[in-house]
Amino acid sequence: MEYNEPTTVGLTPTTKPKLKALKEDGHFGEEKDAYIFAVSLALRCGAMAERGNFGTIFNIGSLDSSKELYEAVKALRQNTDEPVYKTVERLAEWGVNELYAASETGEIDFSKWLQPEK
Repeated sequence: MEYNEPTTVGLTPTTKPKLKALKEDGHFGEEKDAYIFAVSLALRCGAMAERGNFGTIFNIGSLDSSKELYEAVKALRQNTDEPVYKTVERLAEWGVNELYAASETGEIDFSKWLQPEK
């Protein structure tokens, strides 16, 4: 890792319950899966939350033991000196909020995000 990387990642206090709801409502088997998908969704949509007060949810070793998430985000993000896992948090923050908003209708239509851009 090139930067002084944090050892944990999280979400803001207002978004953390939304992650829990995504699991409890059956959209994801584990909160970790929802978090990683949220990062991927934000990358796909080219969106990211502002820097915020993120509370800890996951230890990096349990979230990204293979460093695949780290490498993907590092390769796809804009030039920045922000630590990669800080970028991961901001991507996850946006993605969890987007997924939660989509879940409020009952089912999440994942297919809309899997279509190629036109």
